[in-house]
Amino acid sequence: MSHENQWLPATEWPAIHDADIHLWFVDTAEHTAQATSLRALLNADERVRADRFYFAVDRIRFTIGRALLRSVLARYLAIDPAEIGLAYGARGKPELAEPTAASGIRFNLSHAGPLFLVAVGLGRHLGVDIELLSPRERMHQLAEKIFSPAEVGRFRQLAPTEQLAVFYRGWTQREALLKARGDGLGGPFTQIECHDVPGTDLVHFTIRDQPEESQRWSLMTFSPRPDCVASLAFDGKPGLICKWRGIDTPKQHVEDQGSSWSP
Repeated sequence: MSHENQWLPATEWPAIHDADIHLWFVDTAEHTAQATSLRALLNADERVRADRFYFAVDRIRFTIGRALLRSVLARYLAIDPAEIGLAYGARGKPELAEPTAASGIRFNLSHAGPLFLVAVGLGRHLGVDIELLSPRERMHQLAEKIFSPAEVGRFRQLAPTEQLAVFYRGWTQREALLKARGDGLGGPFTQIECHDVPGTDLVHFTIRDQPEESQRWSLMTFSPRPDCVASLAFDGKPGLICKWRGIDTPKQHVEDQGSSWSP
């Protein structure tokens, strides 16, 4: 599995190539002091949305999360972050609006409490989900609603100390896969069965009555840090997967910079 020390600081401007996927991770709690300056990266509508939050912590999280997304996309598009136009698909999945959509840059984002994760690719369908490993009520009942029957059997045999992480791994895997496919939350959770590939972040999966889908999509699960788990789904096979942490102003353009997983 991947660990925090594999994430590079966001101090360089990475190039992206056809097979690459870039991941950007931020803990908004580490950037609270920058919230006022980061607000300048938002467009007018987003500033209005931020101001509607009743609690300051929610305003700050929204501001920093949107600043992360706009800062990241601006790196690839070479335009001002506030100039980036966003559109939303039928199920609310965000994407670049014209004319920047013609760049081929695609992205997906997820957040859990103070944590935000953005995945960026070139011409690839992406889905990402991140969750904090926090105790959840009725976890066993929920597991029966989202896991396949075989997975439920394996889950019940785990020690209580192992069940929390396994539950969230399974949850993020399904969320990421269904977001990449465009199914949203209404997808066939219990029809998906996942198996970790030993020694890698890769996950083998099958979807009942859709055997071709495991050949079309790739799925991987990782931990940006010990208190959370995340999954990434994308069409095609894995290429170079680079990981950055934090928000910073791009300083230079660097070819093939980043850390990669080697399945």
